[in-house]
Amino acid sequence: MNTKQIVFFNILFSLYISIVLTLFMTAIFVGFVPAFFEHYLSGLIIAIEVSLPLSFIITPILEKIFLGNGQPSKISIMSFNVVLGCFIAGAVTFFIVFLPAGIFPGFLTQWAKLWLVAFVIAFFIIHYSANAFQNFTKKVIG
Repeated sequence: MNTKQIVFFNILFSLYISIVLTLFMTAIFVGFVPAFFEHYLSGLIIAIEVSLPLSFIITPILEKIFLGNGQPSKISIMSFNVVLGCFIAGAVTFFIVFLPAGIFPGFLTQWAKLWLVAFVIAFFIIHYSANAFQNFTKKVIG
């Protein structure tokens, strides 16, 4: 992909992963309460603010490490998806827990529970939808 396509893909995929990840996280940990939409939007703003810079900083580094230049193996692609999912889920959940309340007793426990669920969701989002988004990007920005 060329530079325009990479920028478009990073922005689009960051928004997508933030929307889906925050929706699942809010539904799982808050539930469908009357204030669901408020919780969802506050988490979504944090997720977008975290995932956008990560997509431009971490993704290229991980691509060079795991995918290299050429045809990557399925194991390399899976490893890339796992590590990227760890980074995105870890950073997003850290800030979702940290920003509203700061460091509090049990912070690491709460963050670890959120991270584990977010990692599973993020991995599946990345693994099953990244190729479709890359193809879409190539069609839109030729």
